[in-house]
Amino acid sequence: MKKYALLLPVLLLSVSACKEAGDNTLGMKQMEETLYKRYPTVNRVSVEVVENSDVNITLGDKALYAAPEEKRKQIVSELGPIIIQIFDKGNWLSKGHVVFVKEETTLQATDSIVYTINLDSLKKATK
Repeated sequence: MKKYALLLPVLLLSVSACKEAGDNTLGMKQMEETLYKRYPTVNRVSVEVVENSDVNITLGDKALYAAPEEKRKQIVSELGPIIIQIFDKGNWLSKGHVVFVKEETTLQATDSIVYTINLDSLKKATK
């Protein structure tokens, strides 16, 4: 019985020390709405959070896909702070991917341009 009495405080400390991951459903919905409002020519948006560490955003828009590199990079740089703001609570996001596809209606994109966002660096820069 004494063995269990000694293990109880250790168990309680280990459980309370774990951070609980937040539910991303609301954040993903809010991110989708933000993207549709911010970039009205986009016809397809998908947002996915993987294991509370990575966020993948797909923008289906022929015009953005064909836009100059600088335009796409500008959009990616704008999205970093928005991602951090929307997914602030309950996440340990460290990186993101923004994928531009020219297919606006299908989920199977054959041609894509992918950019990576280092969210850890952005978080440190804003502190």
